[in-house]
Amino acid sequence: MRDLVVTYLEHAPCGFLTFSDAGVITGINATLLALLGYAQKGEVAGRSIETLFSIAGRIFYQTHFFPLVRLHGHASEIFFSLRTKDKGALPVMCNAVRKDVDGFVATHCIFVPITERQKYEEELLSARRKAERALEENHELMVAKKELELHSIELDKQLSRLTEINDDTSQFSKVISHDLQESIRKIAVFSDMVSREVQQLISPERMTFLQKIGSECIRLRQLAADLDTYIGLNISTGDYQRLNMNQLVQNALTEATVGCRDISFSIEPLPEVEGNEKQMSLLFSYIFRHCMEHQESSTPLTISIECSVVQQNSFRIIKGKYRYLDFAKIVITDNANYGYEIEKSIFKLQKNKGDKYINFGLPFCKKIVGNHYGDIHMISKKGIGLETTILLPIAQNHLNQLTYGEGLVHRQI
Repeated sequence: MRDLVVTYLEHAPCGFLTFSDAGVITGINATLLALLGYAQKGEVAGRSIETLFSIAGRIFYQTHFFPLVRLHGHASEIFFSLRTKDKGALPVMCNAVRKDVDGFVATHCIFVPITERQKYEEELLSARRKAERALEENHELMVAKKELELHSIELDKQLSRLTEINDDTSQFSKVISHDLQESIRKIAVFSDMVSREVQQLISPERMTFLQKIGSECIRLRQLAADLDTYIGLNISTGDYQRLNMNQLVQNALTEATVGCRDISFSIEPLPEVEGNEKQMSLLFSYIFRHCMEHQESSTPLTISIECSVVQQNSFRIIKGKYRYLDFAKIVITDNANYGYEIEKSIFKLQKNKGDKYINFGLPFCKKIVGNHYGDIHMISKKGIGLETTILLPIAQNHLNQLTYGEGLVHRQI
């Protein structure tokens, strides 16, 4: 065996190795020996070069590398992963040439470690994967943006339509509150003038007809005023402010019970709620008046108000969406005798049982609570009173109140 390692290659800044056509290592320089972790050349020289390769490297050596060198006499920039003494891996780039030196044919190989290059390639691959992910995410973003634009167009159409409806409703409200009211007033005035002029000329029965015209005019004016108020609630601007509910409810109760006797009430502390002060005052005034309208003359009317803070899903229409927010749950209980079972339709604009005309009070309540994104319902049994439950969001700005879960979480104030 001839050692073909020349002295000046012994400590070259790269590994140098020679092997025969039989695959036997005939020489190795000190640089490669140190890179592989060996102390003596005898540990490597004379061994098969395949012992320096992994299984995959051996297959590549047998099927590609050595046949390429035999065919062309050289090979350039071949990547190998050499096995070190401690079974580690040393990535290298190999250039090889097949030479005949004094009748002895051997393949001379130079191995350049490429550990930094491998890190660089791994960084490139990582950057490429990130770029591909970013491209995918950007594609999803573009799709979402396109869908958002379509939704924005549809939303703009709906808002435009709602604006037209609000404008039409506002004009209709003005007609009711001015033109219709004025026409009714004139009918009442002319009816009264005729009554005074002909009261000595016609029979009392005929005079009764003229008086009914006057009373119906009064009812029509009240109906027009109620319709105007109801329409006004539909086009509410949502002027919300922090309300002292204790004072507001107390004022509404005092106003509604002026001149009434045999009424007792108890009120638990109420939380502050964001809302429209005028509408909230109307809400509780109508509820208290509704209680008193059905008070039995022989029984004192008792009204109790209890309150707790609960969490409730703010999504009322969209299925499968949940966002739980703090709501004030106000329960008003009375012992009035309503004489009929309370139904869901009681909040609609219609003549309720026992009423001669349309009662706007409860429809007003439903509309006001709806304007505040809350809920109201009543439960009663014939002859034993009524329980009215009102749910009102504590705040109209919900951005800082997001909590998630199932059911209602009750918390006493």
